[in-house]
Amino acid sequence: MHTGTSRRLTLLALVNANVLLSSICGAIHVWPKSVQITATELKGKDDFRGEKNSTILRSADEEGVTGYGLDVSFPIHYRVSTNYAWLDHNIDPDHNPTPMRYQGIPVQTLGNRQKVYAKHLEACRHAYKDQSSQCDLYEYSRLLMNIRQPQSMENYTDVGFKKIRAPENVAKMIREFWDHNHLHQKQEIWPVGNTYTNHWEAPTYLVSVDDATLRGSGINLKRSIWNAAQETMEDWTGEDLAPCAMYGIRVYTNGSIL
Repeated sequence: MHTGTSRRLTLLALVNANVLLSSICGAIHVWPKSVQITATELKGKDDFRGEKNSTILRSADEEGVTGYGLDVSFPIHYRVSTNYAWLDHNIDPDHNPTPMRYQGIPVQTLGNRQKVYAKHLEACRHAYKDQSSQCDLYEYSRLLMNIRQPQSMENYTDVGFKKIRAPENVAKMIREFWDHNHLHQKQEIWPVGNTYTNHWEAPTYLVSVDDATLRGSGINLKRSIWNAAQETMEDWTGEDLAPCAMYGIRVYTNGSIL
């Protein structure tokens, strides 16, 4: 849905374990301030060298902080953080000044995520041997978009998302469409070298609301879902919204990277 202006938003409604109803027209990008998890406890965890760490991370609730910033689990703007929680300047900052190369870099609390990222890219290059350079071009484009796109978007809310129970009438329509058609989901074809998902290892599937071969699909279903969801979405954004695009139910298989 979108307003009469260039404002855009993304609706992702959880339908089933690993199934998403995607109704997408651009996206709202709201980047809350990064809050670092203090590296005080990580005992018993293997670090990226396969060795046991001497500290353990306390939970966010125990420390009074939540989450972590960009470039920790995966590159979002630049590269994956290697500012590991077990480094001296994170364990005992009072007696160990932060080296220049780690200044301004979020604490890496998730282990060697660079290894995971490198494996992701290498698998893409292997899958598209004859056009492997496309993987790197897509990655460059993705990171550049992550930096540039938020500057052109308008924030509607403080945190950018809201978790609520889907209105029962909306959930019922989606559930029935899924129950009738989930055995007829079709594999999505991604562009050559696209790195947004690891589709070469974990294919994605779609139960499209536009697929005329599926029971109950078509404009009547789309209009019913729009009408049922519109009030909830308008309450959240504080804007009058109009339909923009609706794809259907996307299925992410085990091992998917998004």
